Amino acid sequence: MAAQLNENVEEYMEALYDLTEASATVKTSQLALHLSVSPASVTEMVQRLASQGLVRYTPYKGVSLTDSGAKLAKTMKRRHRLAEKFLADILGIPMTDVHDAACRWEHAITPQVEEAMCQLLGHPTVCPDDGMPIPPCEDFDRCLRRDPAARTALPLLALASLTHGERGTIVYIQSPDGEALQQVGIHIGDEVEVQPGPTLPTHTCVRIGGTTHLIAPELAMRVLVRRPST
Repeated sequence: MAAQLNENVEEYMEALYDLTEASATVKTSQLALHLSVSPASVTEMVQRLASQGLVRYTPYKGVSLTDSGAKLAKTMKRRHRLAEKFLADILGIPMTDVHDAACRWEHAITPQVEEAMCQLLGHPTVCPDDGMPIPPCEDFDRCLRRDPAARTALPLLALASLTHGERGTIVYIQSPDGEALQQVGIHIGDEVEVQPGPTLPTHTCVRIGGTTHLIAPELAMRVLVRRPST
């Protein structure tokens, strides 16, 4: 069933994005507390979201995002954090006011407006309000190709694109795959250097500190790194 989106649905999806960064399954009581609504309202909404294919809901166990739900949740969080960046940097709105303003504005941002804001802001990676990462757009490379100057100003690329000997700093790990990386000790801010990986040529072999890690292709594509400035 196609999702019938409204502001309430989008607020729930954004809240689930926040909560699933810590755990893939969220208790309805956590969601109620996060949104300051009653548990009964949460139960009714998650049942509706489940019927639309956005979440999986098991009574007494919790809620998790489906693939389509995770995509929508990431989009809403991206638009919220882009809106905060735009309000603070371009319009000069005080930081004390940007969060509430972004909460109201994010629901009106279309894909075209989102991309234009991103390019105007120089493809930002960090939210000015809380310092959290701004999720990249679905097609990051295409977005940069439309704005060639940004590729020079912001040399971000997938970890899988680095070749032997290249270095970079991890600036974004896309959930839920980020959980697998964090379990083995790979985090945002880590300095990485690509090493040869003869035993598994399809994997990306990186050295972080004194430890070497083999990262599967599907994970390496979901990690964005910034090359060192030259």
